[in-house]
Amino acid sequence: MGKNIFRLLLSISLQIILVSILYGQYQITNQNINSGGGISSNNEYQIHSSAGAEYISSINNNEYKIQHGFWIVGGTMTSMEKDNFTIPTKFELYQNYPNPFNPTTVIKFGLPEPSNVKIEIYNMLGQKIDIVAEGNKASGYHEITWNASKLSSGIFLINFTAVGIESGHNYNQVKKALLLK
Repeated sequence: MGKNIFRLLLSISLQIILVSILYGQYQITNQNINSGGGISSNNEYQIHSSAGAEYISSINNNEYKIQHGFWIVGGTMTSMEKDNFTIPTKFELYQNYPNPFNPTTVIKFGLPEPSNVKIEIYNMLGQKIDIVAEGNKASGYHEITWNASKLSSGIFLINFTAVGIESGHNYNQVKKALLLK
């Protein structure tokens, strides 16, 4: 009876090992542990990485192959964009984009402090066409989409006015926008 239990346990163990080898989802081919690194994750994926080695390891399955280590992106950096998480150091109205546009364009502006903002659109005769934004806005970068679908082609002026709530600083800037239909 002892031999039968031993054979049964051995058989089950071999089956578990065989199944895990045949149907394993991931394979780690080689690895290296070092001191630098980080973790990036979202709800679906978690990526562990480390710096200081040219090649650390490769993990793959039927869908993905991940080789991680120290990576250098080819090409030359030509510019950097500000992100929406930083606070601007000055009031600023950026050029609308796209420009020329049809029929919508994005108006972006930066506020170094909470401010009372007004963005008005004028035609070349100085007539007020639209008020795109009006009211208090938090400090940071903001984007507003202007829809000019009811207007004819032409050059329009974007008049940006901001008054800092804390400092009382007044700021005004104008940009040209070209609507082409």
